[in-house]
Amino acid sequence: MATSNEGHGWQAGPWIVEPTGMEVFGNPRTQFLEAEVVQKHLDQLPFKEENQPLSDRLGSESDVGVIRPREVEQLVELSNAGEEVWETLVRDEQIHIQRHRDRSLFNGSVFVKLVGRISNTTAAHVAHCFGNFSDRAGWDKQMDSFRLMYNVECNDILYSLLHAPPLTDRDFLIYHATLRHEAGRGIMLYTRSASNRLCPPTRAVRATQYVASYCIMQDPDGKGVTFTTTSAVDPHIPFLPKWVLTLLMPSEFRRWRNAVEKRCRELHRDAVPIPVAALLQPEPELRAPFAPNKEKAVTEAATEEATPTGKSSTEAGSTQDGHSRGDVSDVKTAGGDTESSPGTRPDSSPRIEDTVAAAPATSPGLCWCC
Repeated sequence: MATSNEGHGWQAGPWIVEPTGMEVFGNPRTQFLEAEVVQKHLDQLPFKEENQPLSDRLGSESDVGVIRPREVEQLVELSNAGEEVWETLVRDEQIHIQRHRDRSLFNGSVFVKLVGRISNTTAAHVAHCFGNFSDRAGWDKQMDSFRLMYNVECNDILYSLLHAPPLTDRDFLIYHATLRHEAGRGIMLYTRSASNRLCPPTRAVRATQYVASYCIMQDPDGKGVTFTTTSAVDPHIPFLPKWVLTLLMPSEFRRWRNAVEKRCRELHRDAVPIPVAALLQPEPELRAPFAPNKEKAVTEAATEEATPTGKSSTEAGSTQDGHSRGDVSDVKTAGGDTESSPGTRPDSSPRIEDTVAAAPATSPGLCWCC
């Protein structure tokens, strides 16, 4: 059940929002937006029926208000659905990749759920890899220019830029909610696109993130972490067949998962401070088997959703496009410096086969995680 406490955040099922947002990861906040501008925008938005199906509400891109508890519950419920809703594409010892069976949702974007596990680490360390901007800049060379532009009603307004040569850069303007599990053993990042009116156009192509959640849970045995990404993202790459994304997805997700695992080992080795650990149980408790208590049913439900096979996950929507960019029509050209509004770009439309072959084999893929 969704609950709200004005001034003290809100709760969606077992997930409790963190009012200060991504500051809990150790990120500085720079006030890029004026309070009056944000509030005026929010005041002008029409009322949205919260019980409307999630894909209907967000697929039209008309719901550009702040993230509310009911929609978080809706995505968790959808993500927890079984094989009747999610079709398995790949399932092995490292990754479990599923795609929603209804291909029409979110305007036909690739709507996926990815699950994976990293052993011998904690949920705090994995969350740090996702959410600490300065640390992430050291190992993720595609996502940068993170800016916490404003915080309103427990939502960060976050700007970020994604590099994926040979394509034009993509940028994101999103609402971002940071939530902790009431059992103290997990973190969720829930995001979706905000209104472009809050941030002027740039040289990059503005991608649409219909919805994305990143659920990071300590396994019940305490020996590792399972993280689940559920996302529907449109990077606005014209003429790119969805089968290309599907084809490239497994290798890209595996690559992303391995990069996070490597960074977690380095964090442990170097005893790097993990600010977000303050939201969770102390590390000795996280690494111990989870004792049954009144929250057991809630935790098991979250873990079941995160570990259908006890395998490993990665960034949905992210890696899948890392190569897809090498794949499409907006490859940069010598004369491609002209300004264009978000979501548009003059395109030279090379053959898909050629651009896929030209994509860097070492690219960690497209990361949609924040």
